Amino acid sequence: MQVTPISADLPPLPPAPAKRRSLFEPGQIIEHQHYHCPIYLWLSKGQYRDRGPVVFLYIEYRDANRASRYRQWQFATHGQALTFANQHASTVSLPHISGLRTRQQPITGPGAD
Repeated sequence: MQVTPISADLPPLPPAPAKRRSLFEPGQIIEHQHYHCPIYLWLSKGQYRDRGPVVFLYIEYRDANRASRYRQWQFATHGQALTFANQHASTVSLPHISGLRTRQQPITGPGAD
């Protein structure tokens, strides 16, 4: 049996959209504007039985004893969390933060401690 290739003049396929990498997969380090130190941000998905899915944004930093401290916010969508992170995370108040200790021993990501 002989196979004959068939050629068709089809328009080229459009380029595949670039995979948009979330700013926080697995996390991101940014400079805090007021405390002048690096802070670590990451997102986590969650779900409430009665309210549906949520997205949590965490900021991690150090206190005066070099212990990790966290601040958490929750949002209805990933986009809302990213908007908050891009527009406000570098200026939010972080209770008990030590800019000095956070600079000396920055959070570098999951399992860094």
